[in-house]
Amino acid sequence: MKELIHSALFGLDDEEVRQNFLDHFGAQIWQFETNMAGVFESWLNFDKVFRKDQDSGTVVGILYIVIVRSVQSMKLLITGNITLAGAAKRQVIEAIALALLFSKRELPYLRLAWDGKFSENKAIDKIIKHRKELNLNKEALEVMKASRNFYDKLSHPTIFSMGDTINLDIPGIYYLGASFDKSKLEFYQKEINSRVSLANIIINIIDGITRQMREWPCFAK
Repeated sequence: MKELIHSALFGLDDEEVRQNFLDHFGAQIWQFETNMAGVFESWLNFDKVFRKDQDSGTVVGILYIVIVRSVQSMKLLITGNITLAGAAKRQVIEAIALALLFSKRELPYLRLAWDGKFSENKAIDKIIKHRKELNLNKEALEVMKASRNFYDKLSHPTIFSMGDTINLDIPGIYYLGASFDKSKLEFYQKEINSRVSLANIIINIIDGITRQMREWPCFAK
């Protein structure tokens, strides 16, 4: 039993599992890498221009959470840890919403957050409320909200969140660490594609936040 726990703790089977994911989804995973490399470069430029004080630094930091959790979410997914991958993806979605809210100087949410009076899990509802001020597409926000609601199921110990701990084809087979289950190929495909698609638009989100912050008095020209 101790060897089993040790293997799960130190990821002794992770490489084999990742190779299985690469064999099936290599092109999409390499596209994710390319997309996120572009996102990281865009963020570095954003950081150089806009990290000036606590408020602007908060927006910069929240955008960095988007990058870190995106990468971590994909890393967890390609070791079969779909529950934790989903929880990380939920943080990505909420961090995007927070960055959008905080970048609009006229809205009160950045200051409320620093005062401990704003619940971050309400960020998506707030950007829907203020979509016109933020110049956001209503349909895209509804998709974002639906995605957040889906990943709620993977952020709590629900029946659905048991999915990565069991083999769907062979009763009585349970996973403790990394796993690749061919019966979940359709789910893996959908989840990998969703991360690739999101990574493809994060630069546009950074560009939109850049336009918002150009209106801050300290950055306005």
